[in-house]
Amino acid sequence: MIYNGAVQRRDLTIAVLLLTGFVGLYLFTASMEELRWGDSGAMLSVAERIWDYGFGRAPDDHRVAAFTKFGLGQSLIDLPVAGVYKSARHAEGRRQVYLMLAVSILGALIGAASNVLVFVVLRQLRYRPHVAVVAALICGTTTMMWVYTQSLFSDSTIGLCCMIGLACLLAYRRGGRGWLVGAGAAAMYAALCKPVMLPMAVAFLVYAGYLIRKRQGGQAMALLHWMLVPMAVIFAVMLWFNRLRYGHVLAFGYGEGRDFELGFATPMLVGLYGLLFSSGKGFFFYNPTLILSLIGWRRFRHRHRPEALLILVLALLMLGVYASWWSWSGDWAWGPRFLVCLVPLLSLCLAPVLERVPLRSVKAAALAALVMLSAAIQISGLVVHREHHIRYVLQGTGVFAEVIYDPADWPIRDDSLQLHFIPEFSPLVGHWWVLRCMMHRDDPQLLEALLRSPPWRGLNSKWVPAKVDMRMLDHHVWWLRGHGGGGIAFGMAFIAAAALAGAWFISRRDTPGH
Repeated sequence: MIYNGAVQRRDLTIAVLLLTGFVGLYLFTASMEELRWGDSGAMLSVAERIWDYGFGRAPDDHRVAAFTKFGLGQSLIDLPVAGVYKSARHAEGRRQVYLMLAVSILGALIGAASNVLVFVVLRQLRYRPHVAVVAALICGTTTMMWVYTQSLFSDSTIGLCCMIGLACLLAYRRGGRGWLVGAGAAAMYAALCKPVMLPMAVAFLVYAGYLIRKRQGGQAMALLHWMLVPMAVIFAVMLWFNRLRYGHVLAFGYGEGRDFELGFATPMLVGLYGLLFSSGKGFFFYNPTLILSLIGWRRFRHRHRPEALLILVLALLMLGVYASWWSWSGDWAWGPRFLVCLVPLLSLCLAPVLERVPLRSVKAAALAALVMLSAAIQISGLVVHREHHIRYVLQGTGVFAEVIYDPADWPIRDDSLQLHFIPEFSPLVGHWWVLRCMMHRDDPQLLEALLRSPPWRGLNSKWVPAKVDMRMLDHHVWWLRGHGGGGIAFGMAFIAAAALAGAWFISRRDTPGH
């Protein structure tokens, strides 16, 4: 691949179209509620506090969101929308919808940028444009990446940091030392989001050392400081924030509650099974298209051994860290939330498979079927509020006498056992049942029959509650909830479809020196 001017202009055009298309798609499927919930809402509230009061003590601190145990990285990224989020919480009607959509742009940009970087990295690795575009489309529309654009969890941001770090290091092979600064900042910023990402930053440092040594020979150690300086600065910010919150630089906020009492209490094999193969959280059940990445990794390794080993090391590090954590599942969330950061990296390994699939063949038909299945799974996660289904199962079925951890009366390590390990309770089937109920809300008789026949009824008919909270049947996507703005929503959908289709057709055009 010769990076002449025509190729650069074409690739830039495709990247812009992909970014535009994915942002439009993700705003079309945005949620008005998801940003307020769980860890995502807590980090956004910290950003709001910083927006209002900086890092000093608030004038009435007990009424203001305090600094949480979560890393500073995501809250800093949330700052641009913190003021809008504050206004949205007090607004009503259509104005609130528009303000929340403005806040949702951030999650859409994080997801869209990750997909675009899949395209960019594959082009840096000399894959043909249409292969790189298809890999980006699969990443953005058939994996958990899509569902997590509805929120602002730090896991998606960590995935973006990984892709930025890799793209910068690949650019360094042909460019200047400044790319090392970008790579170091991106790798350590992931650790600023979550301290457990520090080993990941070390992996990037080792990979950079290999690239520098290959390019500069004996000057490898002398040039590594271009990465080490930004990493040291961000690490110092991390320690400073620890001292600000807890009075000690090594206090990371996990010294109380279940984090302290249980910690890394899950047996490694149990966590690995849960993350990879369990019916309720298995990574490849939620991302079927990424099964192809397991096939593609071997071919990817033959062509790009250092990059393939980096992806493998990062995947093993993430699995190793989270498999033994008491909350390995990342609940309450859609799929194995902690592994969202691996989605764009694994999507790179799709390229060697995609380039061997002829457009008119049985393999292409099988790929199309897998893509449609994967996209349907994500749509069920987008339209149904994941917390409504989880809450219904835990609190409505009565499988356990208690449902929430209590160190004295109910010291259960995993309070969602049935959701995680019993197929009938899995959100993968539960969300489709809820979708069927939504479709028949106007038919009381049929709706009653559906509500009395959840997927787990065959296990025990007494696990069907007599009364159902009808809020469970509310649509999760903003325009389906009747907030108005349907014209805007379908305008976003049109822009998304046109931009993504444009990226595909441009990628199919022959350009000299591609």
